[in-house]
Amino acid sequence: MSREAIAHRLSDISGVDIKKVKKLIDLSTDEHEDTDQITEIELSKTECQSILRTTENISICDPAVGSGAFLLGSLQILVSVKRFLMLKIGDTRTQDPNFSYILKEQSIRHNLIGVDILRQAVHICELRLWLSLAVDYQVNQNVTDV
Repeated sequence: MSREAIAHRLSDISGVDIKKVKKLIDLSTDEHEDTDQITEIELSKTECQSILRTTENISICDPAVGSGAFLLGSLQILVSVKRFLMLKIGDTRTQDPNFSYILKEQSIRHNLIGVDILRQAVHICELRLWLSLAVDYQVNQNVTDV
């Protein structure tokens, strides 16, 4: 559900053909290494930048958030698409060991909205989102104890 909704929204706002956006989402969210698949999609640098700008400004709202499954799925898609596009255009930030963490944090803070009539449901969703973020943090192993 979130995959289809995100594809249509990205296509509508960026002006990129829906078939290209769907292929982008499919390639970026599959199990294969993104760097091996970059050449499989025919997107110009301008189209990549347009979609990337759209992903930074899109809002995804779940009006009955419950445990947050829809928002977690949406987060995975947004982060995967952003990472794939940044690799395709050669953004140097992709070399940062905490790159996935940074993308997730930005997406959680700026793109996702969840509401529910039960306050506990919202808290559970927040916890799941922040736990998914914590998993991606890479600790610097070069730091010595003081």
